[in-house]
Amino acid sequence: MSDNLGGGVSFASAAPTLSERRSGTTANEDGISRSHRSHGHGSHRHPSRFPDNQYNLLSDETNGSTYRDNSGLDVGDLVRNEYIDGNITRQPAIVTRRPANFIGLDFLSRDDDHDDEDGISDEEMFLPQFHEQLLEDPLILNTLEEALTPAGLSLLDQVQLDCFELDAEFRDFLTDMLKNHVIDPDTYYKLSRVRRPNEIMAKDVVSNAYDMQGIPWPRDDDVAYRARMRRLKTYAGYSNIAGSQDNLLSTVNRRYTDEDIFRFHCLYTAARPQLVHFQLRNLVVPISKNNVFYSDGTSIKSLDSESGNIHDVLERSKSKSAIGLSIRISTMAASEEVAVAGGFSGQYVYKRLDSDEDSARPSAEGLVTSDMNSITNHADIIHSRTMGTPQAVFSCNDGMVRTLDLDLNKMAAEHQYPWAINCTATSPNGKLRVVVGDAPETMLVDTTSGEIISIISGHKDYSFACAWSNDGYTIATGNQDMTCRVYDFRKFRDPVHILGAQLGAIRSIRFDDSGKYMAMAEPVDYVHVINTRDFSRGQIIDFWGEISGVGFAPYSASADDSLWIGNSDKLVGGIMHFERSKGFLPLGLPALDDLYI
Repeated sequence: MSDNLGGGVSFASAAPTLSERRSGTTANEDGISRSHRSHGHGSHRHPSRFPDNQYNLLSDETNGSTYRDNSGLDVGDLVRNEYIDGNITRQPAIVTRRPANFIGLDFLSRDDDHDDEDGISDEEMFLPQFHEQLLEDPLILNTLEEALTPAGLSLLDQVQLDCFELDAEFRDFLTDMLKNHVIDPDTYYKLSRVRRPNEIMAKDVVSNAYDMQGIPWPRDDDVAYRARMRRLKTYAGYSNIAGSQDNLLSTVNRRYTDEDIFRFHCLYTAARPQLVHFQLRNLVVPISKNNVFYSDGTSIKSLDSESGNIHDVLERSKSKSAIGLSIRISTMAASEEVAVAGGFSGQYVYKRLDSDEDSARPSAEGLVTSDMNSITNHADIIHSRTMGTPQAVFSCNDGMVRTLDLDLNKMAAEHQYPWAINCTATSPNGKLRVVVGDAPETMLVDTTSGEIISIISGHKDYSFACAWSNDGYTIATGNQDMTCRVYDFRKFRDPVHILGAQLGAIRSIRFDDSGKYMAMAEPVDYVHVINTRDFSRGQIIDFWGEISGVGFAPYSASADDSLWIGNSDKLVGGIMHFERSKGFLPLGLPALDDLYI
């Protein structure tokens, strides 16, 4: 993962979508999942100027006299100027002052207060203009560098991160639609003040006037459809190599029918998954059909879908140790035996779940590396080929792949590679490993010696996802060029299939236990589920929000197959639970018998 967001960083002005290639489609056939489309059947008119009616937004007293979105924009002023007075839309003012006490780690906390010492609101601190000023100031940069420790939080990277993530928040997207007359102020008010129950069940969506995220889209207009079209048009996909997302339609060689393989079951709004870095999206791990682990940023929590209860699985209290006062979880992995968290500043902590101890206190902790460029990008749990004991494989930003013995809390292997490593996937027999990172190439390596056996070209940008199916020879890699490449290990040189994304990079890939289905997650809004028999049948699950992770529940003969998605949006996020639709083959291990002939 790149630790410098300058230089070769680029954003596409508008993400190309696979739906652009389709001809003769109707509004209901252009790539939007059938199960979650707009309830409205209105015309495609776009509102322009509105009369001076009683806008709820202007009479709102909840937050005093003004209402601001996540970027700090005063939406009340926007409505007055744009919709009533007819003036030019107000733009956020450029902040010219910087905080007086900048070095403290609490600088990045979000609240609605003003700092009396510097007069700058926390909302203003997160405006992109403020970040640009901040990052150009040598004094500020030196102060930031002094604040960095092997066990501390990289403030510079976090400031850059928040600058890039603001536009993906649903509330900020609503503000964009209001500014561009896609929705009127009353609709904005209704959608931005969503009040949701702790659980939204499938039956609630049918019987109430909202979708599976609790968003009350107007029924008498096609607002939801127009919102989706605007997202597809305006979302800027992130890339490290300029032009890597161009010509997507000519690159993709496999398209699949959009079918309802998994149906929506429930959204648990009380669960609040969080991202630490926008490129790292492996923060959700299903443990069983009814139990999923996720990260809230500083701890690993467990959600029990039957009771709705949430409790800590792994929580590190703020006490001094070798890894500092706290940990910001950048990646995680879990099994029935152990839960592992990797830290933003090179830390790791883990909790043995097969012990009798009920406490969420870590069983052990340490530093993966003390290198300044020390983000732990990915963690995977495997078993030792000789002892059968659990091990954690860490992908590190310093170019190392490290294997930690979870019985001894000791590094069992360390292998150096030419670039930052973002993800690894180990073969079912434990002999080989796929390694991807800050390069377009994919490496196949020996797990024991670390020797590079093969280097495969094809992707155009950095890769952040890879997975190895339990069938033993299906491998998938996900890249910022908006493609997922699927390989047959027996002829690894060329991809069997190249699948495309709708909005942005493929950030996470998961196979189910049988290898029957593959899920691939984009940064926001879209998760693809594909039948791996010939990759001709699939499903695009669409919603609103940043995706923190995706995973299939482990196979159980006594339970329906489950898919879990983490959504970190502050307004409409939560943990999303889907179950396999009737009429599709189960994910169970017996499916392996007829998977490939």
